[in-house]
Amino acid sequence: MEDLEIIVSDDFLRELEKRTDRERVLEKVSFLRENRFHPGLSVHKIKGTRDKWELYVTDSDRIIYDFKDGFLRLWKLGDHRIIDRVGNFSFSPHTTFRRYDKPVQEQEEVFKIPAEWTEPVVERSYPFQFFPASHLRLLGVPAGLVKAVQCAPSMEDLEKVFGLSERTRNWLFDIYTNPDMEEVITNPGRFLFRTTLDRLEGYCQGTIKKLMLNLGEEQQKYVSLQRNGSFILKGCAGSGKTTVGIYRAIHKAQEGNKVFLVTFSKRLNAVTRDLIEELIGPLPDNLIIQNYHRWEHVFYRLRFGENPNIVSNHQKMIFLQKALEKAKGQKKKDKPKILLQSWRFFRDEIARIINGCGLQKLEEYLKVMRYGRKTALGPESRIWVWKVYEYYHEMLREEGLLDWEEVAIEVRDELNRRPLVEKFDDVIVDEGQDLTPVQLQVLGKLPSQEGSFWCLVDASQTIYSRGFAWKQAGIEARGRTGVIRRNYRNTRPIAQAAHALASHNSLLRQEGEYIDPELSKRTGPPPVLLCCDVPDREYTAVSETIMDLIADQQFRPADFAVLAPRREIVEKARQVLEAKHLPATTLAQEEGIDLLEERIKVLTIQSAKGLEFPVVFILGVHEGIFPPQRGYEEEEEQMEQERSRTLLYVAMTRAAEGLFLLTSSGRESPFLAEFREHLREENYSGGTQFIF
Repeated sequence: MEDLEIIVSDDFLRELEKRTDRERVLEKVSFLRENRFHPGLSVHKIKGTRDKWELYVTDSDRIIYDFKDGFLRLWKLGDHRIIDRVGNFSFSPHTTFRRYDKPVQEQEEVFKIPAEWTEPVVERSYPFQFFPASHLRLLGVPAGLVKAVQCAPSMEDLEKVFGLSERTRNWLFDIYTNPDMEEVITNPGRFLFRTTLDRLEGYCQGTIKKLMLNLGEEQQKYVSLQRNGSFILKGCAGSGKTTVGIYRAIHKAQEGNKVFLVTFSKRLNAVTRDLIEELIGPLPDNLIIQNYHRWEHVFYRLRFGENPNIVSNHQKMIFLQKALEKAKGQKKKDKPKILLQSWRFFRDEIARIINGCGLQKLEEYLKVMRYGRKTALGPESRIWVWKVYEYYHEMLREEGLLDWEEVAIEVRDELNRRPLVEKFDDVIVDEGQDLTPVQLQVLGKLPSQEGSFWCLVDASQTIYSRGFAWKQAGIEARGRTGVIRRNYRNTRPIAQAAHALASHNSLLRQEGEYIDPELSKRTGPPPVLLCCDVPDREYTAVSETIMDLIADQQFRPADFAVLAPRREIVEKARQVLEAKHLPATTLAQEEGIDLLEERIKVLTIQSAKGLEFPVVFILGVHEGIFPPQRGYEEEEEQMEQERSRTLLYVAMTRAAEGLFLLTSSGRESPFLAEFREHLREENYSGGTQFIF
């Protein structure tokens, strides 16, 4: 007697819903579950397949099924022609399966907790009374039996709880009897950590490390390519540019070169360092890994004898608002439309165009190209932007403050006066599209004359609006560019959905920066759009789905990322996960992160740039967030739309195996219409099962 747990594919479930003889089908499946050689069944191995079987429901109807990891997996249901077409079907290992739960009125007898179990008796041990419900769920205990397992007075009584799979019973027994697990029984908070989970036989190996360190044939070509001087390596999302940078840095360092691997953020810097140490151990002295602003800060202190006094984000907002009001006061009537823009517009224009390009005079600003905009600002608009900039700049000087873009200008000028004595043989810049021209000019001064300066870029992922040509950054791109078109990271369904979304960014295409990806042949489940009845339910949907996926032993906590466009959504998601006793961590954007730590990562989308995870949940896919409602001038409206669309695209392309987008009824983002045909939609109002 096997009593296997049944899981079904979407194809099987859809066909079953149409049937009028469902009871007959389910009866046959029940016999098969109990005994694959049941005398009342007619089963045959399907010729031409390695492990697929057919079950006769009637003389004309068949079920295609197999067995895997303690599950009876039902793939197809239909007439005998499904056997004839079996060679055309996709039996992908990433096919979505779910438990099949019959309606309550059709279910067999449900286990009821005996009254005496709830009466306290001193001699009873109640082995799992302190285990949180979520941890029992992760061990495969069905939601309806959690209370029974917690109330079972002894392991012998636990045997009476029918409805538990054999695997779950064995794990519960192992936890209770293994002396190394004693601390877990009294302190179940330790249950989810790697040192404990690795002792559970059959628990899946973590996939996050293999995902981030995998190297394809096309990528390998650029790791060992001998190319001095400047070189731009372009790639679509998922092409593994970061992986190329990691392996190239190691390769050059092992050749004896002095190598500087530059990341855009502290977070990506910490991840890159951890991954390299996973590969080669402690970093050699000739391999430096640092994020740009940290390196710039240290250089400034060494050259000028003091730390730069950086304006805070809050101070910047106040100064820009005051500067904007002062400019408005200069024009009593018929104020130009540009002054109706928010302070955020002027923040971005000053950071990315004026200071980002190192402009010193109004005449320079009037001539500069503003790449990525629908139209260039007219002369009058630019004159008023420059006035706001001058007022803002004056306030910074009065307070003795600098912003980061001004620091870059001072560092560049200092390097022009006094170059580095010991230069690098190789400088590799990851996420180069998010740096400004001046910052790239600074980094371009660090390699030796015979050295190399590589930029790894993907313009389709820039959420900071690159407003320059490579020539402005001092980089000669013509004849010095490579392209990786193959998407290695995402399954084909995820890549198709993301590509459909990105294809609506017309400005990026006009500038010739968008790379049409070659989609992976790796198949998998389609991205899932979970539409909840109310917004607060989105957090519950995430936690419930994560518990189901971990319970089925396909993923570990470290394999999940929950991404959101706003900090307040991130914080609430972390609180809900922790309330469910699921290990989660969230860090500020400027902090580092341990990618391999056995916790669910809860991050803003901006913080997740450059990272990838097996399964990603995106919260807040709402109207008013994607895109935000900020009342931009028509001239800038398209740019803001594309920036927001790119943010969602970046989030989607972080997912390698599974992707879930969360929204609420009546609040769906208009962006969803651009790729909805690539999604599987589910309504969520509480309780769900998703099995990959």
